Amino acid sequence: MGAYLQLTITDTVDPSTGRGEALSPFARMVRTAWCHLPADWVVDGALASGRRAVLVDRLVGPGRTPYRGRFVVLRVQATVLTPAQARARPWLGDVAGCYRCGPDGVLREVFPSEL
Repeated sequence: MGAYLQLTITDTVDPSTGRGEALSPFARMVRTAWCHLPADWVVDGALASGRRAVLVDRLVGPGRTPYRGRFVVLRVQATVLTPAQARARPWLGDVAGCYRCGPDGVLREVFPSEL
């Protein structure tokens, strides 16, 4: 069956390159990704150890902590949905990326209705 996760990443542009999508290197951007994960990625209602880093690397790009490609990751919040929350399908009303995660950590972007 799997589990559902809301992953919220707060980032800004990489100050060493000045590249990115923000107008100011001090501007923060919040990005949300909804993920369907394999059941064994969740332990006692929380994301299993080390899995958050795998997801961030896949979504933002691998790199040195806290730098991830051209962005500086400031904060990551991972919230595993309860079964009741997942039944409400909150991702349908959100403007965010939706992903299915395979057992190997490979993410495949899907339409919200497919999550």
